[in-house]
Amino acid sequence: MTTFDPYVLDVLMPDLVGHEHSPSAFLIYCYLWHRIEAAGGRAVQLSYATMALDTGLSRITAQRAIALLLRRQLVSATSVSRTAVPSYLVLRTWAARKNKVRIRDIQYTYGLRNILSLTYILLISPNSNTMSFS
Repeated sequence: MTTFDPYVLDVLMPDLVGHEHSPSAFLIYCYLWHRIEAAGGRAVQLSYATMALDTGLSRITAQRAIALLLRRQLVSATSVSRTAVPSYLVLRTWAARKNKVRIRDIQYTYGLRNILSLTYILLISPNSNTMSFS
């Protein structure tokens, strides 16, 4: 079973389908997400023909969708040569932005006396979801 971030359906789908007028790009993005998740998070090597066959799109539509996703930096593609079948990874740029901490926000929220303790927490346990200040 594939699980998507809420961002994909709440923000990305209206953006790609409504703003970009490219439902095929959204379909290819979801398809790649599923294939990568099924591969354990590793990059998947797929040709345009395979993507087209698996999604029901034409090859040129799959190619245009990938071009849009690459331009929008929603996927990355690496290839060993110009004519080789590329390996794709889905990029989740919104997750990196959500976890980014700005010092200015910390100063206004917690005051200067807590900056050192917050810096310690971030450096020692960057994956910690809970923080407490006295």
